[in-house]
Amino acid sequence: MKLVKIYLRKHPHYKEFYEFHWTNRSSVEHIHCDSYEIVLTLKPYIKQYLDGNLTTLDKHTIYIIAPHLVHKISFEEFPVSDQPFLFNLAIDEHVFQNICNMISSNIISRINSEKCVKVNLTDEEFTYLFYLISKLSKTVDAHMSSEYVKHIVSNIFYIMNTQKDIKAQSRLQSYAYTVKEKIDNLEYLTTDIKEIYSKYPVSFSSLIAAFKKITGKTIINYIVEQRMAYAKLLLVTTNYSIIDIAQTLGYSSQSFFIQVFKKHYGKTPLQYKKDNQSLQ
Repeated sequence: MKLVKIYLRKHPHYKEFYEFHWTNRSSVEHIHCDSYEIVLTLKPYIKQYLDGNLTTLDKHTIYIIAPHLVHKISFEEFPVSDQPFLFNLAIDEHVFQNICNMISSNIISRINSEKCVKVNLTDEEFTYLFYLISKLSKTVDAHMSSEYVKHIVSNIFYIMNTQKDIKAQSRLQSYAYTVKEKIDNLEYLTTDIKEIYSKYPVSFSSLIAAFKKITGKTIINYIVEQRMAYAKLLLVTTNYSIIDIAQTLGYSSQSFFIQVFKKHYGKTPLQYKKDNQSLQ
């Protein structure tokens, strides 16, 4: 089969987006070279060719397709109709990644890994998204239209990020215990929280929820408490300066470290050190 590469013009209202409402015609086989594609199915039995594989898409389901894949949507089983079969949106890869990262950096990793991600929708989720999409054609201001599309895409990512992944859920508790153990052993004590999330193949919201279930605290709050406890130990057992202790605990700002310490213990690190000199 001959491959046809389509370079689509940007819709003047959407700047970084291409928006389509396919009716009774199939798309030709093509590649989106610098954009991700979101497909929301409105009817059953829509077919998709993706890198040579033919599948039937589920009704009222979202499919997110990574760039550089040979792709085609087919409506061959349907008669001519004025009603749309799906909502189709192509998004510039940089815009797509920026929106993803506002929700979770794990989303973009998953999509790039799986190439085509399926997002099942509840009836309520589909109704809400369809309501947003149906309003899209009524927006005429270019800036407002672009922002409105971003709002729709953000909602899709939010739904995707909060869905339960059964396979991942079975591993969540072990991941949470691993994170706790590494914080307790100081391995993650100075690690940026985003870097911790990136080490595990689950959404950050799922990891936070699992961690809170076993500790009663969020990962951030637990790290801060462990940092402050370690700070007290360093204050009474070493001759480290306040700035040395702050940097050891991962704080680049001495004043911020002092502020956090005082909030926890009601006194500054220096006051605490003086009050406990007998322990040195």
